Amino acid sequence: MLVLADFQATGESLVQVGTRFDVLKLPAALGTRTLRRLREAGCRQGPVLQGTDTGCLYILLAPGAAADWTGAGTAVGREDLVTLRVPIPGAVRGGRCWLTPPGPDTPLTDPAELATALATAQAESHRAPPR
Repeated sequence: MLVLADFQATGESLVQVGTRFDVLKLPAALGTRTLRRLREAGCRQGPVLQGTDTGCLYILLAPGAAADWTGAGTAVGREDLVTLRVPIPGAVRGGRCWLTPPGPDTPLTDPAELATALATAQAESHRAPPR
């Protein structure tokens, strides 16, 4: 995915979405519930970037997955011409850090499993009593 040389100057890198991965952007609260549902279902979770600057989570998916996404959130792929600013794993840069860092043995999140976990998380939030 990314190599150390990508981060040498500033500790962060700009990566064109859609070349190495697509992204599903979710509000942090919904994203956190969705990731919990993925883990509880025994699904493998790929890299997840937290944007404290945006209040969102960015879940990395296989290139091309955004084109078929019909669930909640904002799916971004190659056709969207978006560059994502990512920090070096283990660091916080520009209000962003990796909750699950990319690595050679870290798969991308399966879009079908993510859609199921997201639907479950949304249904639970609709059933939750108001606070």
